[in-house]
Amino acid sequence: MLGIDATCEGADKVFEVYLGDLLTTTQTVWKWIGISLLVLIVGGACFVLQVSFDLFTHVWDTVSEWCSSVWDWTKEIPSKVSDWRRERERRGIEKRVQRDAEKQKQVEAEYAQRGREEAERGRQMYERESEVPEVVLGEVYTMPALNSVSPLPSHLPVVPVHNGQEDQTVTNGVPNSMPPNEV
Repeated sequence: MLGIDATCEGADKVFEVYLGDLLTTTQTVWKWIGISLLVLIVGGACFVLQVSFDLFTHVWDTVSEWCSSVWDWTKEIPSKVSDWRRERERRGIEKRVQRDAEKQKQVEAEYAQRGREEAERGRQMYERESEVPEVVLGEVYTMPALNSVSPLPSHLPVVPVHNGQEDQTVTNGVPNSMPPNEV
């Protein structure tokens, strides 16, 4: 039996060696699968952490930039308010100047109109006063300008006028012998 036992033992030994090698190989494969999985998990976690950190950094930079711009803007508010006030005052002054210029033009137009009216009245008055009276020999006529003016003061001298017919005395430029409706 030695041969059978030896064969069985040899087979056992071969089986043990084969099984041991198989177990060792399987353990090695599982070990490498585990290491690979561990590397993948750690790599994925690192990737997720990197992406998360980049996203956080981007968000942080954006928020800090926005906060910085808001802070800068709030520091500029007093100067902007004073600029707005100056601009409003400048526009108010421009409006006042424009209104004053319009009023000045209106006043000048009114004065020009009054001047034209006064000039027209003066021209008409001059034309009336400068009418030349008809000269008839032997009669005394006065100019219409003397009739339109108030009578001369009483301290003026009375001047006798000789017109060839009879002596008439002229007082204040009006002949005494003429009826009042001819004056």
